[in-house]
Amino acid sequence: MKNYIAEIVKGNLPSLHKQFYARLLSSSDFLKIFSYKFKESIYDNRCLIYICLIYYFSTFVIGLMVGTKITGGLKFYYLLFYGYLFAFFFLIWSLFTIIHLFKNLKQGFDGIPVVWSLLRKRFLCIETISRFIIIFTIIPLFICSYSSLKQAIPLIHSFSSDSLLYQFDKLIHFNISPWEILHPILGYPIVTRFIDFCYVAWGSIFAYSLLYMACHCDRQLRLGFFISLASCWILIGNILAMAFSSAGPCYFSEVTGSTISPYMPLFEYLRSIPGLQAVNIQDLLWKAFQSGHFMPLGGISAMPSMHVSVAVLLALLYRKINKQLGWIMIGFAIIIQLGSVHLGWHYATDGYVSTILTILIWKVTEGKLAQQPIEKINNQVEGVIKLGL
Repeated sequence: MKNYIAEIVKGNLPSLHKQFYARLLSSSDFLKIFSYKFKESIYDNRCLIYICLIYYFSTFVIGLMVGTKITGGLKFYYLLFYGYLFAFFFLIWSLFTIIHLFKNLKQGFDGIPVVWSLLRKRFLCIETISRFIIIFTIIPLFICSYSSLKQAIPLIHSFSSDSLLYQFDKLIHFNISPWEILHPILGYPIVTRFIDFCYVAWGSIFAYSLLYMACHCDRQLRLGFFISLASCWILIGNILAMAFSSAGPCYFSEVTGSTISPYMPLFEYLRSIPGLQAVNIQDLLWKAFQSGHFMPLGGISAMPSMHVSVAVLLALLYRKINKQLGWIMIGFAIIIQLGSVHLGWHYATDGYVSTILTILIWKVTEGKLAQQPIEKINNQVEGVIKLGL
């Protein structure tokens, strides 16, 4: 155990803390190390913790204002991420192993112990585990809050912007509805099914990205991503969505009272494709809305598009991690934008607004974090945590 702790101290901890850890040599001091790193992670992520707690309690306040309980149960969201957890570590372990073996073909399978040792130091060290526990605890809390507030939008501001968004869509697309522009290109069942698959896969890609960033060792990139994500959810997904309350093309007739929807030909085509997930989910969400039932991950809101916002944010993130992967995610974000229109979820404007605001939020957050000297941050953490030991 002493050797194991020594390896953690030697290979995984910042040089700033080595003098402190040099005194902790016995196995019983393992808990002290973990306690130290856990307190450090709490301090380092304090901004996210404050945002999540305030955001969660705001759902209770807004529930009192509208006269009904809107706060969803947390159990579903924690079980959801718990279900992804083991698959995530299996995938990440396998992926890094395959990449290492591919880059070191001469080593063959003899390289497996080497890469597994590196993976243990990277993903199973005390610093990473303590950081992961905090992020894993607060993110389901945040998603629950977002989903709860999203479903409360029509209770605060009824759907009233759909006609305006439809007209604006036509205005900026040369008096043609965007879905009509896309349909000759995308209106083939095999293409539509692929886009539908990508739109559903968005959820898993998002979840795995959250778990990966919870483990990421780059403090500025990690906090930049999570603070940007929180800002997008609150500013774009809640505040702006409430200001421009809209249901989307799939519910155009229901919320505008129009007897003939301009999107009717699109949905006649979509419903002609058996088993299309977009149509099934749209029907489910509308039934929940009509019955007043608050469902996990539910809610109807078109403007702006959080699907597009998150896809753009992931593209910005992965461009920082790996340029090739970043280009793949840019392509994925484009598919999500096109799919949001082609599948009848959103007006094209919803995605344009989300894209612009997400990039602005990312740039502002990145700039603010870059202004914090890392030496000053480390000194603050060191001083605060030592006071608590």
